[in-house]
Amino acid sequence: MVSYINSLRAKPLLRAGSALEFGVALTSATAWTSEGHEDVSGFLPDPTTANFQTAAGVPECTTFDVLRGDMAASSSTMMVRMDSGCVVPYQWHSPNEELIMLRGEIEAQFLGESVLNLVNGAYLLIPTGKPHRFRCSSQEACVMFIAADAAFDIHFVDQEGKPISAEEVDAATEKYANEKWGS
Repeated sequence: MVSYINSLRAKPLLRAGSALEFGVALTSATAWTSEGHEDVSGFLPDPTTANFQTAAGVPECTTFDVLRGDMAASSSTMMVRMDSGCVVPYQWHSPNEELIMLRGEIEAQFLGESVLNLVNGAYLLIPTGKPHRFRCSSQEACVMFIAADAAFDIHFVDQEGKPISAEEVDAATEKYANEKWGS
């Protein structure tokens, strides 16, 4: 089952077995306009005006604003904000995910690999099915663009790559926030 953020309004995410499927459905891409650009769709002239929303099943310290597309059905782009210290535990997605840092610093780690430190302007390609986790390590909130090349879903896993429950996601979020990350 899939639940949707529809036109910037959050609705609960539903569990499908051990996987958390995350999607965003828009009747058309969200359009931002500013004077002189009324005909431009997907235009966000000032990132501070983004309408970030929480999504059930994802740590509340992580919020989303869909900029383009239908995340439940096709490729899409979103702006993601993580509060300082926020952790999103190991997860994988069906689509490839491209990330570009806009503000703050994030520690990213693929399962079994070294930590990658992402700063403003950093780019990271996360291949389909590759478990990874994030922590906003800066004093300020972290903001990034994320683009998916197909319908977007989230499958949370433990440190061995095995699916975990919602309660285990909450426990992992807390645990990973307080431990030193490494290989």
